[in-house]
This record gives sequence, structure tokens and C-alpha cells, in this order.
Amino acid sequence: MESMNRNKFFTTLGKSTLLLAIASAIPFNFFSKLSKVSTEKKIKIAIHPSSVKRNNKV
Repeated sequence: MESMNRNKFFTTLGKSTLLLAIASAIPFNFFSKLSKVSTEKKIKIAIHPSSVKRNNKV
């Protein structure tokens, strides 16, 4: 691997920083629409009343 000079290093660093900023600006629901994953589905959980005792006051 060739040694990287100062100009090439900062050019690569600048390009990668720019790409990272652009990628972070894209909303996450854009990716979920592409993969067709629905985030609106809610998991229904019914907690059994005797499994958690919440009236214990110490």
C-alpha cells in the first residue's frame, strides 16, 4: 500500500465527512419504506395481574 500524502489524506477525509453528513440527513422512514417494514405495527402485550405486584409499600 502506498503512503498517503497530506493532500490526499485530507481530500479523502473531506469526502467521507461529506458523505456521512448526507447519509445522516436522509430520514430513517425513507429506508423503512424501501424495505417495506411497517413501524406502525404494535405488539400487544397483556401483563398478568399477579405476575407483578405493584402495591407493596415499604
